[in-house]
Amino acid sequence: MRINLDNVRLRNKMLLLYFLSVLIPIVLTNVIFYNVTTNNVKKQKLRDISLVMEQIRNDFRSQVDLAVGISAVILNDSLLNQALNERYSDSALYVENYHNHILYVLNKYSPVYKAIQDITIYSDNNTILSGGRVLGITDEVREEPWYKRVSEIGSPGPVVLSEGASSRISVVRRMNAFGGQQGYENILKIDLHPDMTNQIFSKATLEGSIYLLEHDSLRYTTDKNIGRTLQSFDFSSVSVPKGTIVLEQRYANEGYLSGWRIAGLFQEKQVLEEVRKSREFIISPCSISLFLR
Repeated sequence: MRINLDNVRLRNKMLLLYFLSVLIPIVLTNVIFYNVTTNNVKKQKLRDISLVMEQIRNDFRSQVDLAVGISAVILNDSLLNQALNERYSDSALYVENYHNHILYVLNKYSPVYKAIQDITIYSDNNTILSGGRVLGITDEVREEPWYKRVSEIGSPGPVVLSEGASSRISVVRRMNAFGGQQGYENILKIDLHPDMTNQIFSKATLEGSIYLLEHDSLRYTTDKNIGRTLQSFDFSSVSVPKGTIVLEQRYANEGYLSGWRIAGLFQEKQVLEEVRKSREFIISPCSISLFLR
């Protein structure tokens, strides 16, 4: 269909020309530019957050790896294992071995490494005096979640777990691989310092909350609304409000950290604050340009 503009007033023709050649092209150009810019800013912001979370994941893994490495050295110390598996006829002999061998080995690492809060060995050798760094495996100890967990596994491989309602992470492993003829049960437990874990997660200035999870069980969080009561807290029950960005960093196929992950919940409005600023930056020149034309 042919459009006849012969009877259209000159003023209307000029307005039509303005809309077709000036207004619409400028608006479309700025809309396209805005969408491209905001998408790039959003991707960059999410990439920056992912990098920070990846750094948190790596720092926590390094902290755990340190404890696992120390546990391997202790596990292979023949003099220490001999002292733990010897049957003592005299308490004075155990005290001598405790100071000369056991305490000597354990003091090499705690408190030398700030990430390590404490190193404890639990033994059912009833000729050992329970105290200091070596404690007896009592009925109360057998009821502890960490003891049940390591007993279920049965191997000397390390187990990484959190103790109850606290945020303290522990590396626990059996020492039976080098047990003596008596066949005593010896368990090594290395506690990571909560302040070091807190430092790893708190140093990241992110506009949201970070969660350390073992499967869906919450082990640590920066979410102040949850507080320090982490026992039996299921992350899957956390309400995710509309407009919330969920990001994760997993420990996939990483042995003793398999099943652990770092999750983050971020309010989209806060994360994309720079996008809003870029929108204002684009709209203002566009408005000025239209006004001058």
